[in-house]
Amino acid sequence: MMGNKEGGDLQPMLQAVKKWYAVVTVNYRLSNEAKFPAAIDDIQKAIVFIKENAKAYNLNGDKIATWWDSAWGNLASLAGTMWNIKDNTDVQAVVDRFGPIYFSTMDEEFTALWVTPKMGNTNSPNSPESKYLWQTIGTQEAEVLVKQASPQTYISKNSPAFFIQHGTLDTNIPITQSENFAEKLKNVIGDENVIFEKIEWAAHWWAQFETEENLNKVFNFLDTYLK
Repeated sequence: MMGNKEGGDLQPMLQAVKKWYAVVTVNYRLSNEAKFPAAIDDIQKAIVFIKENAKAYNLNGDKIATWWDSAWGNLASLAGTMWNIKDNTDVQAVVDRFGPIYFSTMDEEFTALWVTPKMGNTNSPNSPESKYLWQTIGTQEAEVLVKQASPQTYISKNSPAFFIQHGTLDTNIPITQSENFAEKLKNVIGDENVIFEKIEWAAHWWAQFETEENLNKVFNFLDTYLK
């Protein structure tokens, strides 16, 4: 719904430059501009551009990770699991921090956690997820799109390694979204290729995610799969 590639939210990712990574920030069409799958189409086109122009920019097009938080975390994960070598959009690692994974179950997961969702019910025409799909979550029409927009739909043995974090006090996205996604990934690509961490006492986008200690965990993960 909001944000752009110059926002302050990108500061943690930009720290990767200090670790000798090239960082590419990407804009995509927001939900008030175009309906799904416009956003992921834009991300995949950006990946193709990087690969096709890697030599010109002195990049390694065979070593790419996607890293985003929250709604962007959904896109980072989706870009990872929608692995398609034919379209030249494959990536080697994904960092997903508290991203929504399967919109239709978010309300019941919040209920099970005894958490009141900060953004209100997902199964509402005014929810960010409904506006993103241009269909009301919970309807038959929306469910087809929910599956298409879910990273878990595309998990395969070719999926890249994942590093997933989620705060235990998150009232925007239920932590079970990340927990369940991590388990589904482990069942297919193996425990050794999936890291899931709960950040204790952290809510959505809290400072615990941005500490030097925590960012070093992310960079160590990236080093394993990209260097």
